[in-house]
Formats: sequence, C-alpha cells, structure tokens
Amino acid sequence: MSSVVKLVMKRFSSILVAGIAVMATQAQADIFRPSVQDQIKLGKDAAANIRKEAKMVPASDPRAKEFEKLGKALVAVIPEKEMQDKKWEFSFEVVEDETLNAFALPGGPIFINTGLLNKLKTQDEVVGVLSHEIIHVRNQHWASAYADNLKRQLGIVVILQLLSAGQTAYDLAGIADTVFWTLPYSRRHESE
Repeated sequence: MSSVVKLVMKRFSSILVAGIAVMATQAQADIFRPSVQDQIKLGKDAAANIRKEAKMVPASDPRAKEFEKLGKALVAVIPEKEMQDKKWEFSFEVVEDETLNAFALPGGPIFINTGLLNKLKTQDEVVGVLSHEIIHVRNQHWASAYADNLKRQLGIVVILQLLSAGQTAYDLAGIADTVFWTLPYSRRHESE
C-alpha cells in the first residue's frame, strides 16, 4: 500500500471517528455518561477501598451516629419521584483524618473527615456540608465531568491525528486540558 493511500486512510478514519462521536452526542446527549447503576457500583467499590485503607470512626461513635442521622434526614426530603427514578444508595461515614475535607462518591457514599467535623460548630453547618455533598450525587457531577472529559479527549485526539501531531503536542494538549477545562469545570460544580 502506498504512503499516500495510508495517509488518506488514516485521515478518513479520524474523520469517521469524529463524525460518529458528533452523531452520537446529538442523538443522545448522555451517551458518554455512566448510568446511575454504573455510578452506584463505582461508588460502592471506591467506598469499600476507602474503608480498607482509611481509619474509619466506628458507626457506634456519637459523631458517626449524628452524621448518619443528619444525612438520612436530608435524603428523606428528596422528592420521592427522583428517588424512584435514580435509586441512589446514600451512606454517611466519618474518616479519622485531620484534613479539612468532605466528599461524595458517585452513586451516594458520603464521607467527612474528623478534621472538618471538629471545626463545624453547629448542626446547621454539618447539614450545609452534607447538603453540598448530596447535591454532587444528585446532579451527577462526577458522571458529567467524566463524560465531558471523554468527549473533549476524543476531540483533541481527532484534531491531533488530523494534524499528524507528535507526542509533544499530545502532552501539551493534555496539560492544557487539565489547566483550562478540567479544573474550572470542577470549580463550577463546587460553586453550584
């Protein structure tokens, strides 16, 4: 096969991939987004790893009991229709760690570190943190970021393939993607 034919085939395959990606995103906006079931499974798996690797506050500890009670109370006011459509599996646990942090995993597991929990003075402050983390799950922030990242990376690869770019261009594109798109997107979810 001649080098010209190879070049044409390479460019055609890149255009074909780009076309399929565009059609797929127009046909179904969420084709790259993991399903609710996938998010729940990922969250359960990640939570199991956290429980293995981190020092967890026992469920019998008053701080853990209160955190779980408040979390369940918030989940109880989520509209029933939403909970039927998206069967999130919320759980609320406390990690023995002095870092000021709380986080939600896809599908519903929510953790708070003792460092942050000890800084919070009122029940309302704890509820504020819990509400924030529950919104991350309900609005599927992780899944949206994952899907957007896949689409962006696919677009970058297609463009770089069409330009016959070298490894340095791929490396620079990856850095630019993180600095100019991924970090601001994450910050937008935090603000939301």
